[in-house]
Amino acid sequence: MALSWALPRAGQRVRTHVAAILLLSLLHAPGVFGFLQLGGHGCFPNEFQVAPCDPAANPPLCCDANSADCVLASTPPFTSSSQIAGSNGVCTRAPANEVTLQLGEHGCFPNAEQRGVCDTTPTGVNQLCCNAITADCDHGTPRSASNPVCASATGTDDPHYELTGVELEEGQRFVFDFHGEANKTFCMFSDTSLQINVQMIGLPSGTKVLQPRFEEVELFFDTTRNGTWMSGFGFLYFNRSGEQQSVTVELNPALDREGKYPFELTFQAEPIPDVKSAPWTSPDGLAAIRLVNGTVNKLLVTISDTLAIEIVTEVEKELITDPAVHYLNFELQNFATSATIHGFLGQMFAPGAIPERLAMGTLEGLRHREYVEGRDEDYVTSSLVSANCAFNRFAQTSEEYLEEAAGVNVEGRPSSEPIDEQHLLGHSLTEFHYLRGTLQD
Repeated sequence: MALSWALPRAGQRVRTHVAAILLLSLLHAPGVFGFLQLGGHGCFPNEFQVAPCDPAANPPLCCDANSADCVLASTPPFTSSSQIAGSNGVCTRAPANEVTLQLGEHGCFPNAEQRGVCDTTPTGVNQLCCNAITADCDHGTPRSASNPVCASATGTDDPHYELTGVELEEGQRFVFDFHGEANKTFCMFSDTSLQINVQMIGLPSGTKVLQPRFEEVELFFDTTRNGTWMSGFGFLYFNRSGEQQSVTVELNPALDREGKYPFELTFQAEPIPDVKSAPWTSPDGLAAIRLVNGTVNKLLVTISDTLAIEIVTEVEKELITDPAVHYLNFELQNFATSATIHGFLGQMFAPGAIPERLAMGTLEGLRHREYVEGRDEDYVTSSLVSANCAFNRFAQTSEEYLEEAAGVNVEGRPSSEPIDEQHLLGHSLTEFHYLRGTLQD
């Protein structure tokens, strides 16, 4: 069927053909093909509607306005009352906070695709938060009950550590120092399937101090026995075959001073080519490293859906030296954790850790070092890719952890002395005399 007409215009005849418009309109009219069943496409009530969803279907159906498909009306994120007699049959989306998602369920991240929020009622091992990378509910520390996105953290300067995104009183910050010891490595995060170690450095040999720091911080700046900056990171994880894998990121300060690509990277102790021209992905496909926005001194390291961390170089500004001290800062963007996580920073992500520490008293001048359980040496590892600090959780099962917490077969400690009794939070001043070598018993 074709219709045509001619209009005289400036002595010319313009002929326009219109193809079967009436027939096409009839085919798209509601009800021509009856009703659509579950999964049927074309239900949305506009000019492209093929047919509405079957109002007599059991269970009830409604039309998803995003996909124009017929879906179950009682399936999140749709409310059970979506299909109402006499309505147009389009699904009513439930408010996100009315849909509670459990471990592994997708759609928790607060954006346009959010289906709901992670269940924040469980505590302990079942505590959940929203993985900002995958939008799945994972074990971890939620920022708050109203915003259960997993908390993140930063490590900066000499070094100061801060949990970000956690619910605190107005103007309050959760910050603490952990200085370690120069030229040693420490377990920063130790969890069952992921370990992050950090290398601490002091003033390099031959460095001249041209202008010291402010007098009030001199107590905390004894470079002869304490590491003051971070210069490297080691990551341990398991591939899909259960084999332990390692990635390291270390700073070459000489290259950083020249404004060149300053990172030395390895995978399984083998050098990784620099990632200036192209991102790197591990052979198992789980670990990846790339530059951030093309910035030569900033990397993003990701491991599967578990970890995303930015690492950037920085120059010491408070202490003026020749040559200047170059070091690494980091911003932890996402880390899906278990309830048994430890490490000098990782322990803050354990259930209840933040309220417990905020409620405790700390000594003036120690910059909340008391927040960290035990002594610095409890976090020492034998290398940047070793998981053997006293609070190790890497590669442990929950049963092994419970045995260790009960004082059974704990390496380096009497099995008769439980961890909870030997490493308590809240220490006396005499227990911190080792921090800078200036506090005395």
